Amino acid sequence: MRNVCLPKKEYGMKKTCWVIYDKKRYEENEWFAMRLISAGEKHFNMRLVMAEDIYIHIIDGKITIDTDGYKLCEIAIVRTCDPLLSHTLEALGIRVFNSALVSDVFNDKRKTYLAVEKDVPILDVLLCDKKSFDIKSCENMDFPVVIKSAAGHGGNEVWRVNDASELSDKINEIVCDGFVIQKLCENMKG
Repeated sequence: MRNVCLPKKEYGMKKTCWVIYDKKRYEENEWFAMRLISAGEKHFNMRLVMAEDIYIHIIDGKITIDTDGYKLCEIAIVRTCDPLLSHTLEALGIRVFNSALVSDVFNDKRKTYLAVEKDVPILDVLLCDKKSFDIKSCENMDFPVVIKSAAGHGGNEVWRVNDASELSDKINEIVCDGFVIQKLCENMKG
């Protein structure tokens, strides 16, 4: 893995733009991170920052971010699923892409379905969490169905299940609390 921050350079009046990744996503998407940085260098002082290297504090009633001595940015491209980080950067007056609202809503499938259901056709879906879910509620469910972790991305944590027992097993495999159970698309049956 490359160094977590690019070498320091003075760029005159250019604004500082952080491209923020968590280490796991950076390893999976290093090529894209480097393309973002390369594309932005003409207009911004670009810096790759790992989310794990950002520490948020509230000291004497003031929000601060410890970034290992690097200059705080004016713009942040947040490529990690961390609404708290995005909220904090916004509270400091930093322009954030994707915004805290977008990060919060669109990194949870349940919230995403609620946000788009009036404007985007979606398959029937049951929005669930492990705390209140009872497998008995699936007795009359028309299997097979698809179960998805609320926090899954890129096709990860998506399973087709054929019965309630298999559904129960997959629910136990999901790391986060939230999940959705969705009707199977007609052309996927069989």
